Amino acid sequence: MLKERVNAKECLLYPLKKVNGQFICVSWKETFDDIARNERELKKRFGPTAVLRNHDYANNGLLKNLDRRFFNCYGGVMELVGSLCWGAGIEAQT
Repeated sequence: MLKERVNAKECLLYPLKKVNGQFICVSWKETFDDIARNERELKKRFGPTAVLRNHDYANNGLLKNLDRRFFNCYGGVMELVGSLCWGAGIEAQT
């Protein structure tokens, strides 16, 4: 099932940007430059705690805390305590 989803013809292979109500193909460089510019502006206007880092407990791989390192370098962010879905998962099993 996962193989079919990953290889589906509907799968996006490149970034899209909405311009004048239409999606256009843009480069990865432009995409990351836009994200960086928006993050700098957000931090400048509202401070680093304007960003909420939402993470889960499902993946314990090597990259699990890569975003934590990024946000620590960013200047810190707001973080949730606990898990949004843990209680629902426990409730569903009982």
